[in-house]
Amino acid sequence: MISISDLFLIVFVLIDDFIKEKTTQELKPGKTICKVSDEEILTMFVVQGMLGIESDTKWLRFLRVYYQEEFPQIPERSRYQRRRLIWAEYKDELLGFLESRLPEESRNVIADSCPLKVCHNVRAGRNKKLNGIAKFGYCASKNEYFYGFKVHLLMKENGLLKDWVILPANRHDQIGLVQLLKGKDKLTVYGDKAYQCKPSLQARFKKRGVQIIAEPRKNMNKRLIPSQQVQLVSLRQRIENGISALAGFCGLEKTMGKTWHNIVARSDFKLLGFNLRICLNYEQKRPRFEMYRIAA
Repeated sequence: MISISDLFLIVFVLIDDFIKEKTTQELKPGKTICKVSDEEILTMFVVQGMLGIESDTKWLRFLRVYYQEEFPQIPERSRYQRRRLIWAEYKDELLGFLESRLPEESRNVIADSCPLKVCHNVRAGRNKKLNGIAKFGYCASKNEYFYGFKVHLLMKENGLLKDWVILPANRHDQIGLVQLLKGKDKLTVYGDKAYQCKPSLQARFKKRGVQIIAEPRKNMNKRLIPSQQVQLVSLRQRIENGISALAGFCGLEKTMGKTWHNIVARSDFKLLGFNLRICLNYEQKRPRFEMYRIAA
């Protein structure tokens, strides 16, 4: 069991290393300098994502009551949310920093997606701020329709998320795959039957050294060779365990965000918090997807 104070300390040290390595410009021209340091505010974002606390109001109140010594200057909710939007732009830098802490195992990755619901289906017509952005979609694994978005994930063999993208729920998984593979070469991507690409798309990927190995549909004569089938089953189980951990501990499949940018920023820090858990488990020789038991 780990205390929240210890978790704050561990995350703060990692964030401090990141700030020293990267030369990011946090404040845009014309903005006033905040009393809360970059290391402190990033620690708040990441730990909130790791713990799956969705309400910013409750999270900031919790910090003021119990952790005023660790964070003497806690921002108001509106400033907290604005700074989260700014730091979400540096997702790729944070992701690369966490990737560098784990050894590179292979070029194999697994693709999958999970729902991100913004409200109950019957309330979709009353959702004005996301009208035209959020859509109805279908989750085959849960056999249900939902209103919101899909989080498309690309996971490495070591359990670390290599990238992710959030798209409207009615977009096909292959559209998410194209977005995920932008700028990436020489990969072997495994996936379920939704990733059975057309020959034209396969040819486009092949030019960049990307091979797609997807589970064949029932009406196809094509079959995978035994080694590919074993690898596919292993990786699919890995990403499904990861999605279960993201949904159960980080609350990825639900959001209290009311705007598109807010939803993306909240989800980014949940997924970065998940990656940080994977890194800490690796360094402490714990099971890959084991989630810490937190003591207040």
